[in-house]
Amino acid sequence: MMIDLLNRITQEGIVLDIVDGELKLFADQIDLDISLLQEIKENKKEIVAYLIETGSLSTRKKKHTHIPAAAEDKSYPLSDGQRRLWIMSQYEEGAAGYNMPSKVHLEGSYDPQNIAEAMKAVVQRHEILRTVFRMDEEGMVRQWVLPADSLSFEIDYQDFREHADASHLVSTYLEADSYKSFDLENGPLFRAALLQISDDAYVFYYNMHHIISDGWSMNILARDLLAFYEAQKTQTTPELPELHIQYKDFTVWQRSYLEEDHIKEHRAYWHEKLSGNLPVLDFPSAKFRPATKTFTGRSLGTHLSAATTD
Repeated sequence: MMIDLLNRITQEGIVLDIVDGELKLFADQIDLDISLLQEIKENKKEIVAYLIETGSLSTRKKKHTHIPAAAEDKSYPLSDGQRRLWIMSQYEEGAAGYNMPSKVHLEGSYDPQNIAEAMKAVVQRHEILRTVFRMDEEGMVRQWVLPADSLSFEIDYQDFREHADASHLVSTYLEADSYKSFDLENGPLFRAALLQISDDAYVFYYNMHHIISDGWSMNILARDLLAFYEAQKTQTTPELPELHIQYKDFTVWQRSYLEEDHIKEHRAYWHEKLSGNLPVLDFPSAKFRPATKTFTGRSLGTHLSAATTD
């Protein structure tokens, strides 16, 4: 009976797994057989016992690849993404093309000095914030993690409370800083400012080079900064997840992973597949690329109905 039930579950495209001792159901489709779901619910204990006894657990949720901490070294290799961004940054027109400015509106009373201390704690926590990119003696670009106390970083504090056009001054400040290039060799590769608009309104602004960050990273920086700030106010330890690895550990692991035999087989396959004369895609467009790349652009937004997205 149990085998028959599990066969029907498989035929419906349902995958069962046990997570933290609980039976979990995964399925790609939405309109599942209600009677089958009810039968799974009624036989949950028996299903769990059977899966554990027979070792028939799903491999749908693969175990995370373990990335070990890299051996201590004076410099480390670049990830593929970092290498691509470093090459682009060598062109003058691309110097500021990968800046990632962002801002957070703060309400309440904030102490600029405590914000600065909180940022120092964030820099200490995340090695990538004190990483620079230099040539080694063999002419290879590598990443170098600097000690926190050797990084010349200060949060800029601007008080616009006495100005009637405070919001405009903030916008002007942000626009001017957004296009300032970073020094990849000496760092730091991020800037931050606390801009006070009124007694209880601020804008925390930060700008990072894409070679040390992405959209996910930007949110983490803001989260950690505010966590350290609140911890300082209450003289407590911030409740932040432990960092088991830093980004340099990933890049070292990635280098070794890409040298494994099965990766070489994949590379050889695609070199063969994409050899010879390849067709050139020439899509029609309402706009033509300029002769010189400018990195200027804009965003266009639209809304899709629920029916369309479904």
